Amino acid sequence: MKKSFLAVVILIMVSTCLRAQSQGRSEKTKVNQAVTKLFDGIATVDTELMKQYATDNFLLLENGAVWNMDTLINKLTRPKGRSFSQINHLDFMETEVTGSTAWVAYNNAADITIDGKTTTIKWLESAFLVRQGKDWKIRLLHSTVLKPKAQ
Repeated sequence: MKKSFLAVVILIMVSTCLRAQSQGRSEKTKVNQAVTKLFDGIATVDTELMKQYATDNFLLLENGAVWNMDTLINKLTRPKGRSFSQINHLDFMETEVTGSTAWVAYNNAADITIDGKTTTIKWLESAFLVRQGKDWKIRLLHSTVLKPKAQ
């Protein structure tokens, strides 16, 4: 009887731990997806998508300058009369979730093609997110351009 009771207690504890780990991974995935979606909006200049994944008081620290969402949108001008595309590749190094806040550190590489000529720009970035309802939104984004390595 004691062995059966102990086995049930251990089974419940293991099940609870596995469920908590799964929920933690799920939240980290949602946080990473929010960052990815913001950059999808930036790449396509979809301002509604960008705003959907940012808080109303969003700040971007961009190479020594402080921008809000309006500044970011105004900086997203595309060359007129030229073909343009941007594809971002985010490589998440660390994602931490604590309650209703989260932070991420990641590398961002954007392949930018103008009139068939592609160049890649790389950044080291971090973001601080807050949960609003069921959604994760970016409150602060910090971006540093990485200089190309000498060859």
